[in-house]
Amino acid sequence: LYSLHEIPAKIPARKVRNEFISCELPSRNHGLTTTADPLLEHLLEYDIKDIQIDDNNCTVYCDIKSLEAVKTAIEEAGLKIENSALEWVAKTNVDLPEDKAEKAVDFLSILQDHDDVKNVYTNLQ
Repeated sequence: LYSLHEIPAKIPARKVRNEFISCELPSRNHGLTTTADPLLEHLLEYDIKDIQIDDNNCTVYCDIKSLEAVKTAIEEAGLKIENSALEWVAKTNVDLPEDKAEKAVDFLSILQDHDDVKNVYTNLQ
């Protein structure tokens, strides 16, 4: 087991709440293409922070106050929502030397596997 003293204390714990919605994009034959532009145009009036698209999946990041409205707009655009959740994202990321990074990953894995731990967040790269 690793001691917390072995992991640098300089890691800032400042995190930002981030709401996201994951949805499946239709194929190019169904109207929307797999680029962010048509989806952005459809969601222009909402508080969208970012849209990430890979293959046929899309993740839309928005403000918590806009979450339900954005979900409705995505469904009205004909997209199937797979997941919607709150995510904690670090404001800054920290690189560790390889030896300390391995220890940190091992420690975080042990922590994640604990029955009483629901989620583990980190700003390590």
